[in-house]
Amino acid sequence: MAAWRILEGQMLYQDFYYSQTPLWGYSVALIYALFGIGLAQGRLLAVIFSGVMTLTIFYLGVREVDLKTGLLGGLIFIGAYIINIAFVSPYNLNPMDDDITEAVTWIKANTDPNEYILSDDTNINTMAERRGPFAEVSIDRVDLGALPVDLMIQSLYDYQIRVVVATGRLFGKTDAYQPLMDFLEANYTEIDVGITIYLRDSPLNQ
Repeated sequence: MAAWRILEGQMLYQDFYYSQTPLWGYSVALIYALFGIGLAQGRLLAVIFSGVMTLTIFYLGVREVDLKTGLLGGLIFIGAYIINIAFVSPYNLNPMDDDITEAVTWIKANTDPNEYILSDDTNINTMAERRGPFAEVSIDRVDLGALPVDLMIQSLYDYQIRVVVATGRLFGKTDAYQPLMDFLEANYTEIDVGITIYLRDSPLNQ
């Protein structure tokens, strides 16, 4: 979402909250500008960065110690990267999962390309090619006060969001999100299209 906003002319840290260093956001924006917006493009950049890091570790190990150390360092880094992607990273949606494919197909068929949707995993926004009101949505941001739940509820009014996606990664997972869940249950209709989607057909009025 940050890269998408950069492409629309917004500035990191100035126009929206962004918790990471600027290199990643602007690099993804460049990839999107060259090859289009998509989850595969973002992951390609991650693979390129990891490849560069692996070669750097290998080179430093060989230069400072010996070939075995370089190879071992590179292999450890690759192993740690694979473990992180497969088991640790919260951004772990598999676009090939039937549930994810079904949900993304539904979103594309039932929302306008210029429409904003709120999801607890911004990869859903990218796969469905739909904008989101926030560059990042995470438990840490809510717990630290960087993204108050009240602000998330206000975004539903500000962007007139009809569709809220709850993959189970965040929304409803902790008490921090309970006010949002209560609001959705009171004002939206819950439907199941592989993953839970909250839908509202009429505009929200404050």
